[in-house]
Amino acid sequence: MTTMADYFHLAVIFIIIFCQLDALPIDVEGKPTLVSEPSTRDILEGLTFLKKYHYLNVESNKDGDLPSTDEITSALQTMQRYAGVDQTGKFDPPTMEMMKKPRCGVADVVVRVQDEDSSRVRRYNVAGARSYRWFVNRITYKIDNYPSQSQTNLNSPLTHNQVDAIIEDAFKVWSDVAPLEFIKADANDPVDIHLLFGSRSHTTVYLDPVFDGEGGTLAHAFTPNSGWGDTNGDVHFDDDEVFTHQIYSGANLFYVATHEIGHALGLDHSDNRNALMWPYERGYNPNFQLPADDIAGIQAIYGPRPTDKPLPPAYCNITFNAVAVIYQKLYVFSDTLLWQFTLDGDLLTNPDGEDQRIHFKSLPRRIQSVYERWHDGRIIFLKGERFYAYDGTIAATPKGGLKIKEYLSSDLPKSITAAIHNNTRGTTDFLRGKKVWRLDEIYGGVKKGFPKRFQPDAFPGLPNRPTGAFADKNGDIIVLKGNVYYRYTRTSEELYQLLSNNNSTPQLFAQDYLNCADGITSGITIT
Repeated sequence: MTTMADYFHLAVIFIIIFCQLDALPIDVEGKPTLVSEPSTRDILEGLTFLKKYHYLNVESNKDGDLPSTDEITSALQTMQRYAGVDQTGKFDPPTMEMMKKPRCGVADVVVRVQDEDSSRVRRYNVAGARSYRWFVNRITYKIDNYPSQSQTNLNSPLTHNQVDAIIEDAFKVWSDVAPLEFIKADANDPVDIHLLFGSRSHTTVYLDPVFDGEGGTLAHAFTPNSGWGDTNGDVHFDDDEVFTHQIYSGANLFYVATHEIGHALGLDHSDNRNALMWPYERGYNPNFQLPADDIAGIQAIYGPRPTDKPLPPAYCNITFNAVAVIYQKLYVFSDTLLWQFTLDGDLLTNPDGEDQRIHFKSLPRRIQSVYERWHDGRIIFLKGERFYAYDGTIAATPKGGLKIKEYLSSDLPKSITAAIHNNTRGTTDFLRGKKVWRLDEIYGGVKKGFPKRFQPDAFPGLPNRPTGAFADKNGDIIVLKGNVYYRYTRTSEELYQLLSNNNSTPQLFAQDYLNCADGITSGITIT
């Protein structure tokens, strides 16, 4: 809890920063930055964040000195490493943006706290060490109450039954990869893990962190055998949040609960942006699978399940929202992540995927289609009624993109779900619903005779609403629908002729193009 003394210390540090601006780095061109001319609000909020998540101790050190600017810079760099932004040591805009992002309330840095009534030193939410774990494999849990804000949310009210099912699914994520069994306790059964929803100062437990209202801290948890007594292993959710299920707004209860249960089992935060145990909330992901980083962490504590076979990579069993060949590499996109492969299907990136903004800065999430434009080498992303052009990793269009109908052609539809670029003709075919539009990229405008329906001529045999398309290394046109693909070749009339593959269509995309022959657990899905 932040006390008046804490605010006094923060105010003193604020004055120190302004008095020692020369000790802090500035822009390479000598221009003022957030660090050289920070607002009062930015500094106070930033310092409060660094204290709250144990990056910075605002108390005096052993010599009676407050933290120096060097110590503040070091604390900022550590925070930036966890957040996945450039480690500038400055209160710059990307850092302040991450500080305002909803996240877990568990600290990112190890500290020790003193019991109020004893000399026993215990660790605050230190997870991952072998002594901070459950020493039984059958663990009981109880949902003490239910989220009040989520029940009154008109967009997505959560019923008690839904919350029960979500929490059960969250526990199952971990029991699927570790030798653990989670049992919902009956009324008179002993309980290992209590899950509760509360606001602000929500328990009488000494040093239980106070929640901060909607936004900011979403939840926190207590690691087992870590000195919290009956609170060991418990999970607390901020009841001022609007928790939701299977929609993109609000705080996704499944994701938050699964993360917090990771703490309740003995895992600490990871600075791997792809990990579930990364401190910041990502929201709803319809294709969620537990990343390898988290699997390795939980199995380091409890070991693997005795009969487990190695799990296939996540990309083998998800549906992608966009696919393209870019600079002679195959890119596949899902939500905010991307994977990169050679044209022979060899993985070039992290098997859990990488944040697409590492490769394409400021790209919006859940893009719908993408292609590389031959005549200028730009990469074109499309989502809804807008498109985003990139020169390599740098955006060539304004933030927010440009409108398709204003800058490409007024005859094109919005929400284009697949794009096929023809290098030799300088045209791009855009697919949506059951029609295809052909754009002349050189002279502009949609070609005469378009749009055409898939049936019978443009794409014979292709179902409505395809989800992606690209030209493979053989020049065949691959059109995706769900987790399967249809193979086409261009005809003399520049339309498409369906080709068979092993005398059968459709085929599993991940099996044939991502080398997932032994890792696919889902069958053919066409929806």
